[in-house]
Amino acid sequence: MITRFLDARSNECPKAGDPDRLPSPLPSGRQFSTLTALKQRVAGSVGGGARESRPQKGVRGLNRTMATRSKAPRGLALLITVCVAVACGDGPATVGTGPTEHSATTLRLPLRVHLLTSRLEPIHAKSEWRAVWEMMGRVNEIWSQADIVWEIEAMIREFAQSEDEIEALFQEGGPFPPAVIVSILPRDRLFTDGWDAFIIHDLTRMAGFAGAYIAFLPAALSSEVDPAGLDDPGRVLAHELGHSLTLLHVDCTETGNLMAPLCDGQDRTRLSAEQIAQARIQAETRAPATF
Repeated sequence: MITRFLDARSNECPKAGDPDRLPSPLPSGRQFSTLTALKQRVAGSVGGGARESRPQKGVRGLNRTMATRSKAPRGLALLITVCVAVACGDGPATVGTGPTEHSATTLRLPLRVHLLTSRLEPIHAKSEWRAVWEMMGRVNEIWSQADIVWEIEAMIREFAQSEDEIEALFQEGGPFPPAVIVSILPRDRLFTDGWDAFIIHDLTRMAGFAGAYIAFLPAALSSEVDPAGLDDPGRVLAHELGHSLTLLHVDCTETGNLMAPLCDGQDRTRLSAEQIAQARIQAETRAPATF
């Protein structure tokens, strides 16, 4: 359940009736069988029209992992698993229709969402709660196969850090070292009792990949723009959260896999029974993996 929306620029929560006040509870993936149904639900709840999806285009799936270790604050090693989480495949799987379908073994994991504000267009997250609500509906739709539900503890609007250094790199044409990219993330509001996810506009403009899991924080970093053009940034975040549950990349399979890189024309939302068991073991610890 969403408990609060905090704008770090003002430290105030919206009052009742505010158009940016969050609905409660957050829908789980089982409440919607398709993203279209989710958008209709959002439109009905806020009294506005749903955004139209971009037409689907042909996709060449691309995924890569970069594991980079460098000096981190206080001697911690920086382990950053970087992935181009390009959504491709045959679309969302059919799921159930209501939260009552969750079993007694459902694991509910608290997630704090950080929306970054920046004068730099690739970093500045344009999404407000409606778009994040939709993204999390997709994340929960994917993770329902593991009987795992991500519940937003809070949504926080924060200023990005290290903007001058990033701006200089843009002017120079890059490259953007992983440690510099991670430096944009503010760390004074990290959620010590659960998971953190930072949302920026388009990470591919800086690094060529759409999402990352920064294990030493730990936190997921995800773009609100889907580089595959499939209007499915929720799959990017679902992939990064998979890393937070100790899942690593796997080889391509005939049926596809959420954690499989470089797999064209597959449904990259599925998890194997072994992956589900492994993810649930970590989820039961109530803490993200630090590898």
